Amino acid sequence: MTAAIGGIGGIGPAALNAGSASSASGTATLSGQAVTEQDFLTLLAAELKYQNPTQPVQGTQFVAQLAQFATLGGITSMEQSLSTLASGLGGGNPLLAAAPLIGKTVGVASASGVSSGSVTGVSLVQGQLTLEVSGLGEVPLSEVVNVSGT
Repeated sequence: MTAAIGGIGGIGPAALNAGSASSASGTATLSGQAVTEQDFLTLLAAELKYQNPTQPVQGTQFVAQLAQFATLGGITSMEQSLSTLASGLGGGNPLLAAAPLIGKTVGVASASGVSSGSVTGVSLVQGQLTLEVSGLGEVPLSEVVNVSGT
């Protein structure tokens, strides 16, 4: 690219050289500035406009650049979807976190030692997570000392 495109979108040649390909958020950055899809298309149009006529850029390079940007957009979208899914599946919901214990055998501490039984249900009683254990009734999760089973 030439210096002629230095003012496009506030991104100059120095910023292009100093930029990174992508950030942790999935957005390409150039010297701390997020590059949007519109910025990319603006740069692409400027590249076409100011390319060297004796050495034109191959069309396959543009297709590759568009595919890379589309991939970045897809990854960003997937990251947001997975984050939403993760927050809905147990992110702060103790019932969902304890649900895998159903069907497992748990050992429960008592005055006479450790009693065991199979977990048949999970409930939240007055803000405390309890397990329904066969033969033992409702047991607070805090009294469980071991878990076994498939």
